[in-house]
Amino acid sequence: MPRTVTPVDGGMQIAFGSAVAPNICLTSIGPASTIIDLASTAVGTYSLGLTAGLKRTTGTLLVLPDRIELTTCDSNTVAVRNGILYRIPANAIWGQLYARSAAAQTAAVALLDSLRREGAQVLTLPTGNYGYFRTDANGQLVPLPNLQNGQPASAIATPVLLTFSGNFARIKGVVRRRAQYSDLSASLSSARGESAF
Repeated sequence: MPRTVTPVDGGMQIAFGSAVAPNICLTSIGPASTIIDLASTAVGTYSLGLTAGLKRTTGTLLVLPDRIELTTCDSNTVAVRNGILYRIPANAIWGQLYARSAAAQTAAVALLDSLRREGAQVLTLPTGNYGYFRTDANGQLVPLPNLQNGQPASAIATPVLLTFSGNFARIKGVVRRRAQYSDLSASLSSARGESAF
């Protein structure tokens, strides 16, 4: 969905355009969306002016060190589905392992041990929505259903939430070494945009 963001005194004006159909095969239709990068927005409270077609409303954007909160005055104009979005720590790694046999379950445990030997540590985060993933009441990763695609229902999913400050190539190496187990799948992503499969 196209949008225009214009800074105004103490806030910003956001005008949403009409949804644009992508030039790709639509095998799974979903709602139109857009992304506004707030990573460099200073901590503070910002007033919002929101326009969608002929409809207008206002809102508030609260930027905090650990999260961003968004509210609007009229959900018929701009609906907020996840009003609180936590920031992903810079050294976070998240993903999932899928074991399709008992041997693969053993290999999954060995893979996690190898990641810890490389310096990765278990990460516990406040309960909430982090955009790419959510955490439960214990601060652990909620299983990622989008990674289940192609996995049999009998596969055992192990969510992974770690912190790692070293070179991500070491994580990739650990994941690559698990390739000898054809019945174990791994998918890990980092806050820095890196991935290992």
